[in-house]
Amino acid sequence: MHPALFAQAVGKLVTEDLGTSNSSRNFSSHRAFFVKDRVSNESFIVDTGSSCSIWPLRLTSDKPKKSAINLHAVNLSPIKTYGQVSLHLDLNLRRDFRWVFVIADLPCPILGADFLNHFHLLVDVRRQRLVDDSMSLFTPTQITTNAVFSPSFFVATAGDQFRSLLVSFPELVDPTLKSVKVTHSTYITTSGPLVFSRPQRLDPDRLKKTRSELEHML
Repeated sequence: MHPALFAQAVGKLVTEDLGTSNSSRNFSSHRAFFVKDRVSNESFIVDTGSSCSIWPLRLTSDKPKKSAINLHAVNLSPIKTYGQVSLHLDLNLRRDFRWVFVIADLPCPILGADFLNHFHLLVDVRRQRLVDDSMSLFTPTQITTNAVFSPSFFVATAGDQFRSLLVSFPELVDPTLKSVKVTHSTYITTSGPLVFSRPQRLDPDRLKKTRSELEHML
Protein backbone atom coordinates (compact mmCIF):
# COMPACT_ATOMS: atom_id res chain seq x y z
CA MET A 1 0.00 0.00 0.00
CA HIS A 2 1.44 3.40 -0.93
CA PRO A 3 2.20 5.75 1.99
CA ALA A 4 0.44 9.09 2.28
CA LEU A 5 2.42 12.33 2.32
CA PHE A 6 1.84 15.00 4.98
CA ALA A 7 3.43 18.52 5.06
CA GLN A 8 4.74 19.87 8.39
CA ALA A 9 5.00 23.56 9.27
CA VAL A 10 8.70 23.67 8.32
CA GLY A 11 7.90 22.36 4.86
CA LYS A 12 9.50 18.94 5.28
CA LEU A 13 7.56 15.98 3.95
CA VAL A 14 6.97 13.02 6.26
CA THR A 15 5.23 9.77 5.49
CA GLU A 16 2.59 7.79 7.33
CA ASP A 17 1.60 4.28 6.33
CA LEU A 18 -2.10 4.14 5.54
CA GLY A 19 -2.23 0.68 7.03
CA THR A 20 -1.73 2.18 10.50
CA SER A 21 -4.14 5.08 10.17
CA ASN A 22 -7.35 5.08 12.19
CA SER A 23 -9.62 5.09 9.15
CA SER A 24 -7.79 2.16 7.60
CA ARG A 25 -7.88 0.18 10.83
CA ASN A 26 -11.61 0.77 11.14
CA PHE A 27 -12.21 -0.27 7.54
CA SER A 28 -10.22 -3.49 7.78
CA SER A 29 -11.98 -4.56 10.96
CA HIS A 30 -15.43 -3.45 9.78
CA ARG A 31 -15.52 -4.94 6.30
CA ALA A 32 -18.32 -7.39 7.11
CA PHE A 33 -21.74 -6.71 8.55
CA PHE A 34 -24.91 -8.64 9.26
CA VAL A 35 -28.63 -8.14 8.76
CA LYS A 36 -31.39 -9.48 11.01
CA ASP A 37 -34.04 -11.91 9.80
CA ARG A 38 -37.33 -11.36 11.61
CA VAL A 39 -38.61 -14.89 10.92
CA SER A 40 -35.78 -16.94 12.40
CA ASN A 41 -34.43 -14.09 14.56
CA GLU A 42 -30.97 -14.98 13.27
CA SER A 43 -28.28 -12.57 12.07
CA PHE A 44 -27.04 -13.25 8.52
CA ILE A 45 -23.58 -12.14 7.47
CA VAL A 46 -23.77 -10.30 4.13
CA ASP A 47 -20.85 -11.71 2.16
CA THR A 48 -20.50 -10.76 -1.51
CA GLY A 49 -17.45 -13.03 -1.72
CA SER A 50 -19.53 -16.11 -0.96
CA SER A 51 -20.79 -17.92 -4.06
CA CYS A 52 -23.69 -19.52 -2.16
CA SER A 53 -25.89 -18.75 0.83
CA ILE A 54 -25.36 -20.80 3.99
CA TRP A 55 -27.57 -22.12 6.78
CA PRO A 56 -25.48 -23.47 9.71
CA LEU A 57 -25.72 -27.11 10.68
CA ARG A 58 -26.23 -26.13 14.33
CA LEU A 59 -29.57 -24.49 13.48
CA THR A 60 -31.11 -27.59 11.88
CA SER A 61 -33.65 -29.50 13.95
CA ASP A 62 -32.95 -32.93 12.44
CA LYS A 63 -29.65 -34.67 11.74
CA PRO A 64 -28.93 -34.38 8.01
CA LYS A 65 -26.35 -36.60 6.35
CA LYS A 66 -23.24 -35.33 4.62
CA SER A 67 -23.87 -34.30 1.02
CA ALA A 68 -21.80 -34.32 -2.16
CA ILE A 69 -21.78 -30.51 -2.42
CA ASN A 70 -18.12 -29.46 -2.33
CA LEU A 71 -17.35 -26.12 -0.71
CA HIS A 72 -14.10 -24.53 0.33
CA ALA A 73 -13.28 -21.44 2.36
CA VAL A 74 -11.27 -18.48 1.14
CA ASN A 75 -8.10 -20.21 2.45
CA LEU A 76 -9.03 -23.31 0.36
CA SER A 77 -9.82 -25.44 3.43
CA PRO A 78 -12.80 -27.78 2.83
CA ILE A 79 -16.21 -27.04 4.37
CA LYS A 80 -18.49 -29.94 5.29
CA THR A 81 -21.99 -29.74 3.80
CA TYR A 82 -25.22 -31.50 4.71
CA GLY A 83 -27.65 -30.92 1.87
CA GLN A 84 -29.98 -27.97 1.39
CA VAL A 85 -32.93 -26.32 3.08
CA SER A 86 -35.63 -23.99 1.73
CA LEU A 87 -36.21 -20.91 3.89
CA HIS A 88 -38.10 -17.65 3.66
CA LEU A 89 -36.65 -14.53 5.26
CA ASP A 90 -38.06 -11.20 6.36
CA LEU A 91 -35.32 -8.57 6.12
CA ASN A 92 -37.65 -5.63 6.84
CA LEU A 93 -37.85 -4.77 3.13
CA ARG A 94 -41.62 -5.20 2.72
CA ARG A 95 -41.38 -8.56 0.97
CA ASP A 96 -40.51 -12.15 1.76
CA PHE A 97 -37.34 -13.72 0.42
CA ARG A 98 -37.58 -17.45 -0.37
CA TRP A 99 -34.32 -19.19 -1.13
CA VAL A 100 -32.54 -22.56 -1.01
CA PHE A 101 -29.61 -22.48 1.42
CA VAL A 102 -26.72 -24.93 1.60
CA ILE A 103 -26.46 -26.51 5.06
CA ALA A 104 -22.81 -26.29 6.11
CA ASP A 105 -20.66 -26.68 9.20
CA LEU A 106 -20.14 -22.94 9.69
CA PRO A 107 -20.96 -20.83 12.76
CA CYS A 108 -23.22 -18.18 11.19
CA PRO A 109 -25.85 -17.91 8.43
CA ILE A 110 -24.62 -16.22 5.25
CA LEU A 111 -26.34 -14.26 2.49
CA GLY A 112 -24.10 -14.92 -0.48
CA ALA A 113 -23.75 -13.44 -3.95
CA ASP A 114 -26.37 -15.85 -5.33
CA PHE A 115 -29.04 -14.48 -2.97
CA LEU A 116 -28.06 -10.83 -3.47
CA ASN A 117 -28.00 -11.14 -7.26
CA HIS A 118 -31.33 -12.97 -7.53
CA PHE A 119 -33.24 -10.44 -5.42
CA HIS A 120 -31.44 -7.33 -6.78
CA LEU A 121 -29.97 -6.38 -3.40
CA LEU A 122 -27.09 -3.91 -3.27
CA VAL A 123 -24.48 -3.72 -0.52
CA ASP A 124 -23.83 -0.14 0.63
CA VAL A 125 -20.64 -0.53 2.66
CA ARG A 126 -20.18 3.21 3.28
CA ARG A 127 -23.61 3.65 4.88
CA GLN A 128 -23.68 0.11 6.27
CA ARG A 129 -27.01 -0.91 4.80
CA LEU A 130 -28.60 -3.40 2.43
CA VAL A 131 -30.44 -1.71 -0.44
CA ASP A 132 -33.39 -3.26 -2.31
CA ASP A 133 -32.86 -1.88 -5.81
CA SER A 134 -36.24 -3.10 -7.11
CA MET A 135 -38.23 -1.47 -4.28
CA SER A 136 -36.02 1.58 -3.59
CA LEU A 137 -35.85 0.55 0.06
CA PHE A 138 -33.02 -0.25 2.44
CA THR A 139 -32.53 -1.97 5.76
CA PRO A 140 -29.80 -1.00 8.25
CA THR A 141 -27.07 -3.46 9.15
CA GLN A 142 -24.66 -3.92 12.02
CA ILE A 143 -20.94 -4.52 12.10
CA THR A 144 -19.81 -8.07 12.85
CA THR A 145 -16.52 -9.24 14.29
CA ASN A 146 -17.10 -12.83 13.17
CA ALA A 147 -14.67 -14.39 10.73
CA VAL A 148 -15.75 -14.28 7.08
CA PHE A 149 -15.25 -17.63 5.32
CA SER A 150 -16.55 -16.68 1.83
CA PRO A 151 -17.43 -20.28 0.86
CA SER A 152 -17.17 -21.16 -2.83
CA PHE A 153 -17.97 -24.24 -4.87
CA PHE A 154 -14.94 -26.44 -5.39
CA VAL A 155 -14.44 -26.96 -9.12
CA ALA A 156 -11.01 -28.54 -9.59
CA THR A 157 -7.46 -28.47 -8.32
CA ALA A 158 -5.02 -25.90 -9.63
CA GLY A 159 -3.34 -28.39 -11.99
CA ASP A 160 -6.55 -29.89 -13.35
CA GLN A 161 -6.91 -29.43 -17.13
CA PHE A 162 -10.64 -28.75 -16.78
CA ARG A 163 -10.31 -26.07 -14.10
CA SER A 164 -10.23 -23.08 -16.49
CA LEU A 165 -13.30 -24.39 -18.31
CA LEU A 166 -15.31 -24.87 -15.11
CA VAL A 167 -14.26 -21.47 -13.76
CA SER A 168 -15.58 -19.89 -16.97
CA PHE A 169 -19.01 -21.47 -16.39
CA PRO A 170 -19.59 -21.41 -12.60
CA GLU A 171 -23.30 -22.22 -13.00
CA LEU A 172 -22.33 -25.77 -14.02
CA VAL A 173 -21.10 -26.56 -10.50
CA ASP A 174 -23.79 -24.60 -8.66
CA PRO A 175 -26.28 -27.11 -7.20
CA THR A 176 -28.74 -24.49 -5.95
CA LEU A 177 -32.05 -24.23 -7.78
CA LYS A 178 -32.29 -21.33 -10.21
CA SER A 179 -35.40 -20.04 -11.94
CA VAL A 180 -34.67 -20.05 -15.67
CA LYS A 181 -36.86 -19.66 -18.73
CA VAL A 182 -37.34 -22.99 -20.50
CA THR A 183 -36.57 -22.72 -24.22
CA HIS A 184 -37.16 -26.34 -25.21
CA SER A 185 -39.87 -29.00 -25.05
CA THR A 186 -39.85 -32.76 -24.54
CA TYR A 187 -42.01 -35.39 -26.22
CA ILE A 188 -41.90 -39.09 -25.31
CA THR A 189 -43.77 -41.68 -27.37
CA THR A 190 -45.51 -44.27 -25.16
CA SER A 191 -47.64 -47.33 -25.82
CA GLY A 192 -49.77 -49.66 -23.72
CA PRO A 193 -51.73 -48.96 -20.53
CA LEU A 194 -50.58 -46.34 -18.03
CA VAL A 195 -48.58 -47.52 -15.05
CA PHE A 196 -49.62 -46.01 -11.74
CA SER A 197 -49.73 -46.64 -8.01
CA ARG A 198 -52.30 -45.67 -5.44
CA PRO A 199 -51.52 -42.40 -3.61
CA GLN A 200 -50.62 -42.61 0.06
CA ARG A 201 -50.72 -39.91 2.71
CA LEU A 202 -47.44 -38.55 3.94
CA ASP A 203 -46.77 -38.38 7.65
CA PRO A 204 -47.13 -34.82 9.07
CA ASP A 205 -43.38 -34.09 9.18
CA ARG A 206 -42.75 -35.15 5.59
CA LEU A 207 -45.90 -33.37 4.42
CA LYS A 208 -44.72 -30.13 6.02
CA LYS A 209 -41.28 -30.35 4.38
CA THR A 210 -42.73 -31.29 0.99
CA ARG A 211 -45.24 -28.47 1.08
CA SER A 212 -42.49 -26.00 1.98
CA GLU A 213 -40.39 -27.15 -1.00
CA LEU A 214 -43.36 -26.92 -3.40
CA GLU A 215 -44.22 -23.41 -2.18
CA HIS A 216 -40.63 -22.36 -2.80
CA MET A 217 -40.66 -23.80 -6.34
CA LEU A 218 -43.89 -21.94 -7.13
